[in-house]
This record gives sequence, C-alpha cells and structure tokens, in this order.
Amino acid sequence: MDYIKIRGARQHNLKNINLDIPKNKLVVITGISGSGKSSLAFDTIYAEGQRRYVESLSAYARQFLGIMDKPDVDLIEGLSPSISIDQKMASHNPRSTVGTITEIYDYLRLLFARIGHPHCSHCGREISRLTVDEITDRLVLQIEKEVGRDKVIPHKFYVYSPVVRDKKGEFKSLFENLKSKGFSQVKVDNNIYNLDQEIDLIKTNKHSVYVLVKYLSETYKNFKKEDYRKALGLELKSIVEQCLALSDGLLILNSGNKDSLYSEKFSCPNCNLSIPEIEPRMFSFNSPLGACKKCHGIGTIFQVDPELIINKNLSVNEGGILPFNKLFFHETWFIRVLKTALIEEGINLEKPLGELNKKQLEILLHGTGKVYQVFGKNRFGRQTVIYEKFNGIIDELERRYFENQQGYPEIDKYIREVVCPSCHGYRLTPEILSITVNGLNIWEISQFSVDK
Repeated sequence: MDYIKIRGARQHNLKNINLDIPKNKLVVITGISGSGKSSLAFDTIYAEGQRRYVESLSAYARQFLGIMDKPDVDLIEGLSPSISIDQKMASHNPRSTVGTITEIYDYLRLLFARIGHPHCSHCGREISRLTVDEITDRLVLQIEKEVGRDKVIPHKFYVYSPVVRDKKGEFKSLFENLKSKGFSQVKVDNNIYNLDQEIDLIKTNKHSVYVLVKYLSETYKNFKKEDYRKALGLELKSIVEQCLALSDGLLILNSGNKDSLYSEKFSCPNCNLSIPEIEPRMFSFNSPLGACKKCHGIGTIFQVDPELIINKNLSVNEGGILPFNKLFFHETWFIRVLKTALIEEGINLEKPLGELNKKQLEILLHGTGKVYQVFGKNRFGRQTVIYEKFNGIIDELERRYFENQQGYPEIDKYIREVVCPSCHGYRLTPEILSITVNGLNIWEISQFSVDK
C-alpha cells in the first residue's frame, strides 16, 4: 500500500476527518494553533502505529513497554512501526543528537562493538590480539628503553591490573577479595590506597580501580647482563598472566607519570598501542571511555581568540595586551613573570606588537615553557624571588577563566567556541574513530542521510 489510509479520525479536536497520506515521502502538516496538527500526527497516527507494534510483541516484552490507548478513529490502514520526536521533548543538552534521542545510535554502537575492525590510530594498521609472550617481550623492551634514557639512576615501574574501569559502586567486597589474595595496594581514580585502610567511595560515582601486582626498580647496568634479562622476562611472564586473569585481559605499566596499556585483546606491534575489549559504551561520546579527552564529547571547546587579545598598534608597556592592560600599572607576579620572560627572550617591551616577528609573537601568546627567576616584593613589602614557568598569556587567561566556577566577565569577551582541535568535532577518541565497518568509522556512518 502506497498510502496511510485514515477514516473517521475524531481524536481530541479532530472533526471526523478522512485523508490519505503518501508513504516514503516527506509530509508536512501545517495549520493554525488548535487545528489538530498534533492530534493527527502524534495522538492518532503515531499512537496507533506504536500500539500495533507493541501488541505484536510477547506478553513478557509488553509488560515493560506498556500499550498506548487506541485513538478515536474508525479505520487506519498501511501503518508501520512508528517513531515520534515530540518538539516538547527537544533537549538543550549539547550532547543530544537525533541519533541518541531516537536511540538509533545505540544500534550503531552495538554493530561496531560486534563486527568493527580496530586499527592503530597512529599508523592505520589493522590490529589484533596479543599473546602472553608478546606482552612480556614488549614490557622488557619498554623497561629497557626507559632505563636507557638515564643510565645512572634506578627507574621505578609499577605493574597494575585494571580490575574496574569507569563503573559505579563502592567495591567493598572487591577490596576484601584482593586483600585476601595477598595484594596490598590499589590505585583508585589516580589516588593510592593501602588495602589495610578503609576506602570510602561514593556509590553513585564512576570509579576506576587498579590493583598493584608488582613494583620494579630497574637500572641500565642490570640490562647489560643477559642472564638478568632472561630472569626478568620469566618473572614478568608470571606477572602478565596474573594481571590478565584479574582484569580480563588487561595490564598497565606505569613508569613515572606515564601509563602504557597492554591487552591480550587488541594491540599494534609497531606503535605499542593497545585497546581493551571492544564494547558498545566505548562508542558513546557520553561515556568517559569513548569521549574525546579534550572536549569531553561535545565536539567544540571554548578558547581564547588570539586576534582579540592584542592591539598591534601598541607595545607591551603601552597596554597592547588588552586583557592585562590595566594590570601593567600594578606589579602582579604574573606581569613580573611576563616581563622577565619577554626581556630574557630579547623582545622589546616598547615595540608595537604588530612589528614582532612570528617567533616573538608565539612566545608572547604561548610561552616558552622555561622557568625564569623573577624578583619583586611580596604583600608585606619584602623583597623576594620566585622561580616560575612562563606558558604565555593565552594559557594564563584560559586558566583563570576555567578555574572560576562563576565565570570571568572580563575574560568572557575574548573567548570563542571553536571546533575541538583534538577530535575535529567527531567527539570520540582517536582509538574509537579508528574502528571501522566497511572502511567507515561510526562518526562517518552517523553523518549519512536516512536513505543511505
């Protein structure tokens, strides 16, 4: 049937109307307020389509969905299962899309989790699962590489098993179980706890729990001994097997501030990149597991616009840096750091900003990352000295803006919303965007029109 046939529709303020609506067409219902547009579209056509669909399900399924009341209509033919997006349900949440509101995106996430092909986000190579021996060999190579950077001092390494990744709960029984197995320390949300102490977590918050399986202190001198390498490899193999058993195939090696994830699920041998077992929530930009780390799944970020913060006709001393032009007449510590850094980098404070070369402007805006010795007086008038890193005026403005929960009206006019430079507006991490079906990632497929 090419039409939805409606006869004798009397729902709400409909006056016994008859009409045929063409199928597979874009149909717009227009009219003055109170003419019955919503009564026809939502309370008659959608309600009957949904009611018939639910009636076709099992009694068990119907108890969860509920059946809509039959609309006041004599006859409706040619209906299919229906989807309704009511304008009153429109979300102002920037995370919401048509796909998430209608739950179509949930099916896409499930599809990619089941048949997606993971690729390395660095080299583009399709990646596969690692064996215990392969993980062990890579751990030995990584440790050797780390100790080779400084051949004198001992290097500390922590081998963790991520037993919980971003899940809600208090995990009291888990901590007791780990303690009974002989483990003494865990890292919860980047905080270190001994299992002998009471660990109180907020039940409704999501947490990540890593159990410390082994602590290693290695030196470059030891790695020059072949027997030592072999012994370390055998020890690490046992540790790897223990970690993988605890966390369902995952291991994390921490060296200083860097975590390296190893997985018997998927790993790239070229780039030392591993990803955990693929699951649907990893494809959600509403989940910390899949959301871009910079924009948190929004696709855009707020940042200082460099074009708005400088007056190229004025020098630094003349107030050419607009957000700080009033502060230049007050010796704040940031102004002292700024002036010290610019002078030491050979930038003339009396020179108009428009005459600075590209490198000098880059230093002004984004800093040098160097630590400078800065002299000045403290609040009590005493002469003092501090050592401070200069990261540029943009970093300082953004730090002040985002640290203030109530906003910063003085800085607000220099802030612009831009596409996230990390995910380019795709909202997901590079690792997730590198998982494809038929050569396309989930973002590319979600941009297709319905007919595609």
